[in-house]
Amino acid sequence: MQNSTLICDGCVKNEVGDEFSLWQGISDEHRAAILEAAKSDELIVSNTGDAQRFASLEKFNQWLTTNPIPYTLTPKDSPNVLSGFIWFVQMDLPEEIASQTDQQTNWTFAVRLYENARGKRLSYPFMDQAFKEFWQENPDEIIWLSTGKDNAIAKKIYEKFGFQKIADTEDRSYYLLSPVQ
Repeated sequence: MQNSTLICDGCVKNEVGDEFSLWQGISDEHRAAILEAAKSDELIVSNTGDAQRFASLEKFNQWLTTNPIPYTLTPKDSPNVLSGFIWFVQMDLPEEIASQTDQQTNWTFAVRLYENARGKRLSYPFMDQAFKEFWQENPDEIIWLSTGKDNAIAKKIYEKFGFQKIADTEDRSYYLLSPVQ
């Protein structure tokens, strides 16, 4: 299993000043929380592919072979409590979408906030800190993502963060984000 390294202690803050810590990697406790949320967290199950991606420890370990760059978020004073999960992984933008843009990208991104962190306005500061870390090592990489076409909350967060919509399919919306130079 991956090790987890503290990136910054208390560096992610919500609008009322609650402090959260950013970690790179996945601890055993966080892995267990991700596996449990993939089965029992209604919002995760209905809005993501995690129910299949993380259906078992075997599936989780298979996912790790894609060499994701994972970041986890925990309350500053409770490092074993998972509040959020972001990962970057090399994956080509689907060809039918790639043909609609002149930007070249083969990195995608996903973010999850778990029940104990929802409604605390943590998406933006968590993403901000994780992207800063990712771009230190990968400074020129453009990131793509897709979300459910009717997932209005996620789309609003992504657009506020700076993602630009490049295409819609029947059920998905696709976005790109370039690093700030």
